[in-house]
Amino acid sequence: MKKWLFILLLLILPAKVSGQHTVNGNYAHTGSGSTQGNTCREGGKRWIDVTCPPYNADPTGMATSNAAIQGAIMAACATPPSSAYGSRTAIYFPAGIYSVDQPQTPSTAPIFSIPCGGLLFLGGGSLRAGNEGTPQFGQAGAGAAIQVFRSGGASPNDAAIFGCVSHTQITFRNLDIEGWNQAVSGYNCSQLSVPDSILGVLGHTGHTDNAPLVVYNSIWVRATNTTFFTLNGGDYCAIFGGNIPVAGESALAGDVTIEGSVSSCGGFEYIQRVANTNSTGSYTFDKFKLENSLNPLFTVNESIPGLLNVRFGFVTVKDSELQDAGSNLPLLVSNTLSGGFTGVSLISSAGTSPTVVRSASTGDLRQSVNSLAQAALYGFADQNGNPIYTSNSSSGGLNQIVTNGGSNGVVTCSAYISQCGNDSNHDSVPGYSFFKAGTLLATLGLDAHEGLLWASGTVHGFEMGMRSDSEGTVDITAAKYLPPTNPSGTATTGGALSAATYYGTLWAYDGVSCVTTSSHSAFAYIPGVVVGGANNAITFNWTGPATSPSVPSGYCLQVVTTAPIEADSSATQALTISGGGTTSFLYTGQPQTNIGLADPTSYMTPVHRFTATSLGVGTTGPQATLDVAGGMRCALATKSMAYTLASTDCIVDVTGTTTITAPRALSGVVWRVFNSGSNTVTIKADSGNINGGANVTRSANTGYQVWCDGTNCFAQ
Repeated sequence: MKKWLFILLLLILPAKVSGQHTVNGNYAHTGSGSTQGNTCREGGKRWIDVTCPPYNADPTGMATSNAAIQGAIMAACATPPSSAYGSRTAIYFPAGIYSVDQPQTPSTAPIFSIPCGGLLFLGGGSLRAGNEGTPQFGQAGAGAAIQVFRSGGASPNDAAIFGCVSHTQITFRNLDIEGWNQAVSGYNCSQLSVPDSILGVLGHTGHTDNAPLVVYNSIWVRATNTTFFTLNGGDYCAIFGGNIPVAGESALAGDVTIEGSVSSCGGFEYIQRVANTNSTGSYTFDKFKLENSLNPLFTVNESIPGLLNVRFGFVTVKDSELQDAGSNLPLLVSNTLSGGFTGVSLISSAGTSPTVVRSASTGDLRQSVNSLAQAALYGFADQNGNPIYTSNSSSGGLNQIVTNGGSNGVVTCSAYISQCGNDSNHDSVPGYSFFKAGTLLATLGLDAHEGLLWASGTVHGFEMGMRSDSEGTVDITAAKYLPPTNPSGTATTGGALSAATYYGTLWAYDGVSCVTTSSHSAFAYIPGVVVGGANNAITFNWTGPATSPSVPSGYCLQVVTTAPIEADSSATQALTISGGGTTSFLYTGQPQTNIGLADPTSYMTPVHRFTATSLGVGTTGPQATLDVAGGMRCALATKSMAYTLASTDCIVDVTGTTTITAPRALSGVVWRVFNSGSNTVTIKADSGNINGGANVTRSANTGYQVWCDGTNCFAQ
């Protein structure tokens, strides 16, 4: 609705305006501005009024003004430049509607060819609706509109209303220019400026370069406070690119600034149509709101793969976003074979996808943002959605990020661009996730509640972590449950399944059932099983999970006929399979129970605690310097000949009649010496005494605990 209201307001301008109409600079006219009477205002050497004789353009739109406007352009080009910068007499359009005829095929010419540089096309009146302040789309008020007459004709060509080739310093200010396939085009036309204007196309032609603004082989292009519109969200707002040179210029378009606008169109495109090895880029989008788009904010393409053989660099997007646009749209996309992006700066901007930059190249993509909090929101991926390497930097702002956590421990999804359901009570995804290039599952996480998180990257969820839950403590955490391993399925008989390919998702749970579970493991995915004919059931098999802090009550199994996206999927229904030791299940088509929403997550629980004075192994409440809740294992060494104990020894099993020597200098080291043979074993110190004497002996199947204090040794 917004879009069509916007276009309707553009097409219907008031027939009469009055009062004073002032435009930027020294151009002004006062008095009646009726479009039904004489609007001519002689401008002397400052401007040429297209409605004045001998041009006599019709500001009512009832008659076409092709000849009149082209005559005014030629007259302006005949005046000498007024400065060293080449500016000439301005071409002035009083407020009104100027209808123009579109050239018909086979002609390829624009409606108006610009034969010189240094021209200013200036509209009178205001393009802003008078009583609406600053309207959403900058709707046309009592301004000057140049529009293609009716439908463009029986066979309209694709050229613009205004076409500039091999000239510089062309400015369109305060004008509403509405073309058929294009409004304004520039080819080797640098220093092209479109401030305070509206550029649109009235035809969704489907032809090449169907956009309000099309610029090739040009640099220094600027559109400030200019609204772009198209009838279709798939048609670009503007197209820039490199094409066949016409005067030896470089085949690229760069140094482009788009700022201060809310527009309704299909984003911006850079397209390379001929080979280019020169540095390309320098695009800035500042305070730009894009609505109704079916494309990303900015897309880099090439007509043939490999034409753009350099990286596309220095793209800045600041305070810009996509609104009411298509789903899952990044801000920036590069579809080039080898170019990709470099030098990307994203500041307070967002698309409609968690991925903000998608690039076919996996090379040197750099991101610069104004805070670490924003850095956490920016996703960089290749064309297949896999994360790619970035080097991040930040400057300014507060380096803060806030996460909610949860009463049972944060639910930690490790998938790239995960859709796990964050809500007001808990966060499903850590504040930061880190990925190895080309993988969709994180191997490292960092979160305000969960601390450091580690994962193998082979299954969903994090497996181990480290966090501080209370003052002066550090806890080692582990996933409460791990997923079952080696899941598989085999078609068999005895069921009622229809012919199809079935996919299983399997996870461990605690509690009574998959519906009432309070925590569960991450997911294990079972590859598709083809069912048909007599094989109308599936036997699912798996191996129990690796050791984890808790033993599961059983397993949940969801069976579907659509392959799950393993990097990003949730479960909504399941069968409850009781028994943590169960390793198989025959699925014949049993109805699955609605379980709400289960994410492929890990629930982390503390298992060990360190403090400044104690280590708790298997306990989070250590009562001594070393508090071990569970068994201990010590290295075992077997000796049959004379041997001097070392600091690395723990248990020494002596099998022969021999002497074991304790080095007294190893103060505080404790050894366990056991005689498993049939004869006597002698234990002595290397100097000093042991138990006040020269030695002690142990008979068969007995042992001593031995230690020294630096002077003497002891056995007990």
